Amino acid sequence: MSLGSVGRIVGSSLRVTSADGDYLAKVQQLRKSALIQHARTSSPYFRSLLRDLPDRINNWTDIPPTKKSELMANFDDWVTDPRIQLDRMEADFLSKPDLVGHKYLNRYRIFTTSGTTGTPAIIVHDPTAWAVFQLVTRLRTERQLLRHGGITRMVRHGFRSAVLFATGGHYGGVGVAAFVQNLHPVLSRRVLIISVLRPLTEQVSELNEYQPTFLSGYPSALLELAREQQEGRLKIQPNLMLCAGEYLSEPQRAELEYSFGCHLLQGYAASEVPGLALECDSHRFHVNADWYLIEPVDISYAPVPAGVTSDTCLVTNLSNFVQPIIRYDLGDRIRLHADVCRCGSRLPSLEVEGRTNDLVRLEGESGSTVEIVPLAISTVIEETPGVYRSQLVNSDPQHLRVRFDESPNCDRSHVWQKLNERVTKFVKDHHASGVHIELDLERPRQEKNGGKLRQVVRS
Repeated sequence: MSLGSVGRIVGSSLRVTSADGDYLAKVQQLRKSALIQHARTSSPYFRSLLRDLPDRINNWTDIPPTKKSELMANFDDWVTDPRIQLDRMEADFLSKPDLVGHKYLNRYRIFTTSGTTGTPAIIVHDPTAWAVFQLVTRLRTERQLLRHGGITRMVRHGFRSAVLFATGGHYGGVGVAAFVQNLHPVLSRRVLIISVLRPLTEQVSELNEYQPTFLSGYPSALLELAREQQEGRLKIQPNLMLCAGEYLSEPQRAELEYSFGCHLLQGYAASEVPGLALECDSHRFHVNADWYLIEPVDISYAPVPAGVTSDTCLVTNLSNFVQPIIRYDLGDRIRLHADVCRCGSRLPSLEVEGRTNDLVRLEGESGSTVEIVPLAISTVIEETPGVYRSQLVNSDPQHLRVRFDESPNCDRSHVWQKLNERVTKFVKDHHASGVHIELDLERPRQEKNGGKLRQVVRS
């Protein structure tokens, strides 16, 4: 990519943060038009999908939503580079773990999803999409670092990044870290990848030896390390933490910041939209809306107004032309904020309520079904004194099992007594009847593929 292109990305990204809504809308419209025109010209799938729409699409919502399962079933027609064929890519690239972080066809970056919440996806990013992701997230992360003194401390103590994600596949988190390692031999020594699938004792030993100044990973993985830090087995002093990939409650945030003594920053993204949103100091996720669009919608894909929790959301990546992500059903329940954030950013902000597939479904009065957003019931659980992290097993509408880890020096039976009381009251308040709430003998566990801790498990 040319320096001129990099400069335009940086300049636009800096301006849009404080510009009025008219400027953002103009930027979005130009990029939407370019993306749609390219998709119609170069993607057989989108050419067919949009064939009944006029050449100039004035109403964005006229574009039919797209779903991962259908797109993956038509992968070779979805992508715009005919050299990319799914069977060949799987044989020559995806099946080889040693190629994680490398370019495919010497041009494209590949992310895969674990498929723990449905159909696995394979996402291809072209050079522009990759540059946008790298530049936009770095620019907006560094602003936070400056405000919290993180850059000064890292200059003083040296930059050593440890990332805790799942390995064994071309997953997003480990793929980004491996990409940085591959840039230069010096950087390869400044980035340490630790698989969350390894035994905790090995993770602790490696971190103690490495002494990272920057720590990133899934919240569930970092919470395990926080306990090790509190109990004295882990002894590290990072200057900044970055969490992504899972829901993080306010009690968990407080626990992590207390344990490691540094500021914590959250990102909200997916392999399809890797630079989607970043948290501000007011703990709101600000959408990088100059490059990524997000639409809260109901079950029929009708728009949901700000302040109302959606049934799912549609995302668009305005920078990726090799594999158009256009009004793509991400599966997350979100709520847009109606007001301007007090942090001063003009970018839209939102809260994430959880995944649609993770709704807790219980038997209600008169045989009805009560659906509960995982964020709501998880907050009740994790705000119970002594609860460290949790997971719900919702096998059928009559049963709800709770898995949890207690905080150090807490009596597990006493914590469960209080937790059971709170969950029972919460369920009754939501008009669920005849539900048996039990303590699961298992502790919260991460998925084997992807390494994430799902809030709700169905078994």
